[in-house]
Amino acid sequence: GYFGPAGAVSSGGPGGVQEAALLEFLSEVPECAPHQMLATAAEIVQQGRPGSSPVRVPLAVVHRFLARYVQVAVPVRSLAEGWGRLMQLLRGGMLVAPTAPVGMVVVLWEWVQRMEADAGEASPLLRARERHEAKDVAELLLRALASQLSRSARRPERAGGADRPPREPDAPLLQLGAHCAGWDETDMGVLCLLGLERTMMPLLAVLFPPKPHGREHAIELLVALLPAAISPLEAIVSGGAARARTDRLAHASLLVLLRVIATPATTRAWRRHVGKLFGSPGFFAGLSRRTLPLWARAVNAWLCLETPKGAVTTLLAGKTGITAGWFASRAQEAGALADLLRRLSFALWVGERNQYVGALQGMLIDKLVAAFKYGSSAGDGAASVRWVVQVGAMNCARVLAVRVSPENLTSLWPIAMAELQRVLLHPAAAQPALLLAACQLIDMLLTVLPDDFAPFGWMFVPASQAAAGASVEPGASPSEFAALLAPLTVQRSAARPTPDQAAPPTPSPDPPSADAPHARRGGGGGLLAPAADGRRRPLLALRTLTDMAELAPFASRLHDHLVRSALEPRGTEIDHEMIDVLLGCAFLSPAEAAREIRPHLAGGDGADFPKSEVIGVRRVV
Repeated sequence: GYFGPAGAVSSGGPGGVQEAALLEFLSEVPECAPHQMLATAAEIVQQGRPGSSPVRVPLAVVHRFLARYVQVAVPVRSLAEGWGRLMQLLRGGMLVAPTAPVGMVVVLWEWVQRMEADAGEASPLLRARERHEAKDVAELLLRALASQLSRSARRPERAGGADRPPREPDAPLLQLGAHCAGWDETDMGVLCLLGLERTMMPLLAVLFPPKPHGREHAIELLVALLPAAISPLEAIVSGGAARARTDRLAHASLLVLLRVIATPATTRAWRRHVGKLFGSPGFFAGLSRRTLPLWARAVNAWLCLETPKGAVTTLLAGKTGITAGWFASRAQEAGALADLLRRLSFALWVGERNQYVGALQGMLIDKLVAAFKYGSSAGDGAASVRWVVQVGAMNCARVLAVRVSPENLTSLWPIAMAELQRVLLHPAAAQPALLLAACQLIDMLLTVLPDDFAPFGWMFVPASQAAAGASVEPGASPSEFAALLAPLTVQRSAARPTPDQAAPPTPSPDPPSADAPHARRGGGGGLLAPAADGRRRPLLALRTLTDMAELAPFASRLHDHLVRSALEPRGTEIDHEMIDVLLGCAFLSPAEAAREIRPHLAGGDGADFPKSEVIGVRRVV
């Protein structure tokens, strides 16, 4: 009877109950005591058995209603008296629908939370028998949730029935609260992960207090559950699953992992897993705009388990990521070194400012200098792939300039400046990726170290007239000084026909693919828009480069950009949020980076893209 009032029957079919009517049922039967409500719900969840209630209510609706009801039910003593009925509900629900334990574990957590907060001495959890029973049921539900997650990861399953359309791959994850839309998630794997994120660690903390053997059993249970929870992360770094679905699973899995990391005394459960995932060769290929800030927090927590020197020593050992054996070719050796530099850059980026100062001399800086000099004295085999290593070195120096105080980097800049000059003196002969990395490094140094970089800045930045092409011509006298970036502006003017010349016919270009970086196609020429509040930020937003002519807008406008930044009222302040976005994009694929940076481009290119998800969440652990 309680779940079958006349106004609760839906028009969707006989015996059906609308969710809204069910959630309003509490106000229709105010005389119903909480333990009676739990008893009726226990009958409802056994609707498939002989002699059970004839009212047909979807189990997901019942669980969602009960989770909210337990939060507000009064009197609390009557709710505590319904413990036996709650156990009957949960155990009966496992027999009827063992593949959908998400709602049941949420109901259990809401009841436990209410007992801990409001029941006082009336709480059944104060009695040894009831607490032991609660532990058994919680372990049973959590293991069932992990088992369901493993099955769903291997074979996608729909949650909530086939009549609901699946979520879009880019749809944000939602919480699994009483009034949240996370209950409408259509992917059973994602729904299971949201349930684990909401209930697993709180239940283990409350039901397994830090007493002899209690905490040890909780850690053993966590060790058993965590592999299933992080299995989507292993799938995405190995590249063996469909990316659209795995991205959502990886996002939800990282939420569970971060909840575990934030809980004290759980290091033994997650340390090995995070180290293995970060050390996977496919780690960077598995990053996306949504998972990057979460991965940053997890990896930083793993690195902080060691001293700064210990963490850098682990990375410099070369046993993570892409490795090169004894008989590796020059290209394989250069690729392994570039991957090592990328992981060092990631470690610096996710850490706090000056976190790795103690590991600079003799470790980080020495490795960076060796990377700058890689292949300079070797044969042609090393010289042909030298640019791969130098791209990684320049990107690492860019992160160092942001994360380390300038007084700790004085020994690095002479080597870096020499390599920048070598690349920019002959830009047409440089690899596009190396030329782009050099311009990005100059742009970042002019932004974050305007005073310290001033002695070198004059040799790179063209004056306004030179940027316009008025004073720098291809046939200029060798005695005339030209800034190192000036040839990039000449390349643009030389590539365009003059008004007196007819432009040669060119075939129409192919339509850009969906994965092509939008920064090259935007109306702003791959340049960032000025900060709305006037803070100083870099200018260059390109992520990839195919021709040096694409750098012409940057070289032409750099001088005016620096002058405008200096004259702004807040020009002495640095836009650290935007710099975090730019540095983070270096670890994403070109397509993901383009989607991340597009809202910030000059020329109004960001109208139909969401704002950045990297800003403001990176270093919170």
